[in-house]
Amino acid sequence: MRKGEPVFRLCFRLLAAFPLLFLLTGGAQVEDRQRPDGFARKFVEAVNSKDPERRTEIVHPLSRACMTTQTQPYYDWIFTRQARYVIPSTYTARATPLPQGAPPTPDGHAVYPVRPTHQLQIDFTSGPQSSASVIVLVVFDGARWREVLPCPHGDVIGRAKALRAEEEERDQKAGALVAQMPPPLRGELLDLLKAGRRVDAIRRYADASGEDLTTARSVIDLLSPRGGLR
Repeated sequence: MRKGEPVFRLCFRLLAAFPLLFLLTGGAQVEDRQRPDGFARKFVEAVNSKDPERRTEIVHPLSRACMTTQTQPYYDWIFTRQARYVIPSTYTARATPLPQGAPPTPDGHAVYPVRPTHQLQIDFTSGPQSSASVIVLVVFDGARWREVLPCPHGDVIGRAKALRAEEEERDQKAGALVAQMPPPLRGELLDLLKAGRRVDAIRRYADASGEDLTTARSVIDLLSPRGGLR
């Protein structure tokens, strides 16, 4: 405060500086760098939204820069599998610091554009016999926590394309099997699902149809009211 400057004028100058501060911080609230588990809420909301753009927004900009026409099948494979989940609000999240050095990637055919510092594990259930965990690698970028995905190349991209093609073919087959399923069997399977006996439903369908367990699981996932836990 300058000598003799009225108090109201000083307050005006301080208030005038707030818009500049807002612009410098990108208009975003700075997150707690000591709480990587706080990122879990953003991840859960993005996955449950089933919106690819919203899912991509929580990824670190350097990882997003790796999303090209050539590499997109790899990321689509990751996001599509996650989108099959419906994560309930009762999930739990646990963050663990990673040791120095980049974590391993599939067969070494991918690199992290920025080193993740923490592993975030999100655990959830959907019935007494249905549970799943999702592992997310994150880093604090100075203002917020971001997910770090590796930049793939070579065989990883090819395998991702093949796996996604296999999954799409299996899903199409499962859809056809559900459509032609006899009503008595459908009712029996739905009763098992309502009772939280998903594993029993998978085995029952496999026994009744003669399909393998992988196909049976896809069929039961389509019947499940909360979506698949694969």
